[in-house]
Amino acid sequence: MAVFTLNMRLKCTALFIALSALAGCGATPAPIVEPEYKPLELVYLQPEYPVARMWPSAEYVARTEDEWERVWNQGTVMDPRDENVPRHGRPAVDFNRYMVIGISRGHGYSGCHGLYFRDIVERANFIEVQFVHHQPDETVSTQSTSTACTAMGVFLVRWVRVPKMEKPVRFFGG
Repeated sequence: MAVFTLNMRLKCTALFIALSALAGCGATPAPIVEPEYKPLELVYLQPEYPVARMWPSAEYVARTEDEWERVWNQGTVMDPRDENVPRHGRPAVDFNRYMVIGISRGHGYSGCHGLYFRDIVERANFIEVQFVHHQPDETVSTQSTSTACTAMGVFLVRWVRVPKMEKPVRFFGG
């Protein structure tokens, strides 16, 4: 029968506590976890010339020049002088490297309405487009027009250029 002295018991207890602490506090390196998404670099596109066009309330994706021309031509020309502008002001894009993502919500007033991209990220199986559409609540819309939204009218449309990918694009926002 083994006899443990007090000194030996203290050493064993200290060793047990040290090993337990190492095992419990992550003595082994934690595995590296990649994020679930990758933010994409986006560049806002402005018309090459000042144009007055209004697009239907929709989300848009163009991966080729033909698709981009078709999307751009969905915009209603509000000023007949824009018909004489080259490509009707449509920004030039290198579709070998980039694609265009757009959102439109018709028109509103700059003091009450707003539209912008919050983020565009690459997920495992799709591209996620997060956007925000600010619009007045019911209390503002029931007030007289002299006190509400007195700023100038604006077209609510935003276009961005992002690296070209074949993944489907999903829009989240309102």
